[in-house]
Amino acid sequence: MRRLMYKILLVMLLLATPLVGYFWHYHALSVRLMEQQNIDGEKANAIKHAYAAAQLFHALSAIMPDDDAQKMVLWLGRMNEHAEQWFHAYPKNLVSDFKADTTIEIIKDLQNNIAGVTTARWQVAHMPKDANTLDMIVRLADTDAVVVWANRLAIPQKEIEAHMNDVAFAHNWVEERREEIAANTQKALAELY
Repeated sequence: MRRLMYKILLVMLLLATPLVGYFWHYHALSVRLMEQQNIDGEKANAIKHAYAAAQLFHALSAIMPDDDAQKMVLWLGRMNEHAEQWFHAYPKNLVSDFKADTTIEIIKDLQNNIAGVTTARWQVAHMPKDANTLDMIVRLADTDAVVVWANRLAIPQKEIEAHMNDVAFAHNWVEERREEIAANTQKALAELY
């Protein structure tokens, strides 16, 4: 029994290590954006979510069909939000200024994941191969295609108050609007490029 537990822990460690490195890389990117390009934290966070989704989509679409790659990217984004909620709820959390995202922040992050995937797909279809994905995402953050400020989502306050820190509600809200989010992102890209 003990050997089985060790094997399970080893497999979990092997799977978790690359994911932690992946997310840390994008956190470091958002810090760099704030410092080098004088971008505020909210905008850097929005860019981080969209860019990470775009890059992950590019990588996964090289080994699986585009639709499956998109599903995987959006699922991983949702799992990231669940993990953040769990981490914040963990009773021995010693990181005092690390607070759980509100539902509207989760919606913003999930919506930006869709914008990132849409950007990656649009880039493959319309841009030269050497086009810079990060530059595209940064430009989209100046439009409403990549949502910087969650309060611009126009979600009724009653719904937000009824669903505090609710990843499932946020996921459903975004899923109902996925095609609209993708269409708005494509429209913004067509106007920019």
